[in-house]
Amino acid sequence: VKYFVAVLGQSCLVYAEETSQKPFYAIDLTEYTAILEDPDHPDPKSFTISPEPHTNKSRPTMVTILFKRIKDGSQAYQFTFDTLNDRSLAKRFKDVVERAASKGNKEEVVEGVLVDEKNEKSNEKV
Repeated sequence: VKYFVAVLGQSCLVYAEETSQKPFYAIDLTEYTAILEDPDHPDPKSFTISPEPHTNKSRPTMVTILFKRIKDGSQAYQFTFDTLNDRSLAKRFKDVVERAASKGNKEEVVEGVLVDEKNEKSNEKV
């Protein structure tokens, strides 16, 4: 499932399609910290996206960024990027989110897989 997000100001806007006019919802980035998940020691609340056969480990090209609540460190959102064609995609997303959370920035569009704050992978495009 592919999702589209735009970071605008201090919000991460989640879109159903690249051409959607309105976001499905917005995430206030000032309430979260973005963390690059260690694929060898995944967070117990995260989902493994596209696991390798006979393992619970993501393919090497799948890179996950977790949004943890600043107030208590709990996981709220998960973005997993297939970096096969762009190894810097997840890091660029994390960098944009960190800049936006501290002061806001211009809009940048990225793609990923989103897991909602109930830690359930969405089956519908959002």
